Amino acid sequence: LVYGDVNMVSTGTVTTVEGNQITGFGHPFMSTGATSIPMGTATILNTMVSMMRSFKMSAAGPIVGELTQDRLPAIAGIVGQFPKTILVSGTIETPAGKDTFKMNVARDLGRSPYFVAMGLASALSGRLDVGPRGTLRYNATIHIKGSEPVKLSNLFSGERSPSLSMNPAMEVGRALSTIWQTPFSYPPDVRVELHATYTPEPFQEVIASIFIDRPQAVPGDDIMI
Repeated sequence: LVYGDVNMVSTGTVTTVEGNQITGFGHPFMSTGATSIPMGTATILNTMVSMMRSFKMSAAGPIVGELTQDRLPAIAGIVGQFPKTILVSGTIETPAGKDTFKMNVARDLGRSPYFVAMGLASALSGRLDVGPRGTLRYNATIHIKGSEPVKLSNLFSGERSPSLSMNPAMEVGRALSTIWQTPFSYPPDVRVELHATYTPEPFQEVIASIFIDRPQAVPGDDIMI
């Protein structure tokens, strides 16, 4: 689902291999029907045996093809055929220095914005070894093929804010969701770029009061605040 500096993978069992076509799992993955997700190899490191629910510990290998079907009885894919992905990249600047990140996100009809948000949140939190206190500024651009880019910018600050690194990721995910879930066509080709700066001191301003220059305004009026 995501690979690069951040990885989100799911491991399952291959059932059949016929030429370059495979089936696996014996059950659905996300029940999306026709899909386009990178497909790779994996190595099973250990099997955790439990009377409640046994599970395998695995390590993802290189991408070798494309998962094309996610159906009730099985998943299916093609080896040697590679899908388009969403490139997500950026920089994170902290008092310790400047770091970069880069990842590729699967183009799923419903969940790609969620995957992008999770990938960004992981990239930010993994590089902000500073706790929940401070100020985080970010600028992001969603590049859309054939259209003007969408630019986002915000500042988050707090003394005890466990979601400090989550907020930019959630805003980018919400904006991408609006672009992605269009009723007129398939999701567009997009690329996401984010640049964030962290400082350890919280930055805060408080608005004590607001007044406007008239007691009543109508739509279209210019007012002074």
